[in-house]
Amino acid sequence: MKKALVAGALGVSGRALVNHLVSLQDWKVVGLSRRSPEFQSPAHYIAIDLLNQSDVDACVSNLGDLTHIFYAALQPGSNFGPYKTPAREDDPRHMPPNFYYDQEDYLKARSAGKAWSWTALRPSSICGFAVGNPMNIATVIAVYASLCKELGLPLRYPGSAAAYGVIMEMTDAELLAKAMVWAALDDRCDGEAFNITNGGFSRWEHLWPRLAEFFRLPHAPPQRFPLATFMSDKETLWRAMVRKYNLLDYSFQHAAAWPFCEAVFNIEYDVMSDTTKSRQFGFHECVDTEEMLLRLLRQFQQMRFIPRD
Repeated sequence: MKKALVAGALGVSGRALVNHLVSLQDWKVVGLSRRSPEFQSPAHYIAIDLLNQSDVDACVSNLGDLTHIFYAALQPGSNFGPYKTPAREDDPRHMPPNFYYDQEDYLKARSAGKAWSWTALRPSSICGFAVGNPMNIATVIAVYASLCKELGLPLRYPGSAAAYGVIMEMTDAELLAKAMVWAALDDRCDGEAFNITNGGFSRWEHLWPRLAEFFRLPHAPPQRFPLATFMSDKETLWRAMVRKYNLLDYSFQHAAAWPFCEAVFNIEYDVMSDTTKSRQFGFHECVDTEEMLLRLLRQFQQMRFIPRD
């Protein structure tokens, strides 16, 4: 048996990783998160604030023999604008500070001459299910479309016309979970960094009509508006929908993070990562982004996170 510690175990990537690990039968899993899970799981969860050093020290001293540590906790990042595409793992770094570069450098220095190593995975916009997660575009689309339907509105892309047509990519949280386990078990990945995405590229102008079709809504041209501002008064409507459709009782603030997705919907440059290196090292999984989004939306309906048709 292998024993994994997953930091950020209730986030969009950590939740998918825990589910994947426990399904493999040969892993024991300990999850760290600020809150307790709202669901049953074979994993052992510990509520902890990772920014509290004394709590972390006390927690780690009681965990026993860990074989693997997965860091999936959110650390706020920055948007530095357009970059060279497709992005490669060995591209020059931008001007610091950047938490993820600092973390990678720290691990590299600490692992020198030790019996353990590290691997860094670099996903694009991660899609899955998690509540209270500020960086999950799938749940935002689900809630936004559900609100549009309740209000009798067409599904209109809320970002700029330029952003509607640029190339973009996503990373399925379940695909990322498989990549994390692959990287943890393959010694060739020691000390390496890998871009992990679904493996293809999309444009919102092609995806958005399919999303409208899924929700049985008319499709309308893009119209840029301050999404976070327009959603700031929708708490009452969402609460009414929770009661009307017997939805899971998540607060509006935890259901979707509007500022993050307002930024994503207005990215007016291509977002492209080169995933050749991961394939050369042996990770060949891929996901169709359109199918991923539709699968997640069906899952959200089955969970009663959003209304069914």
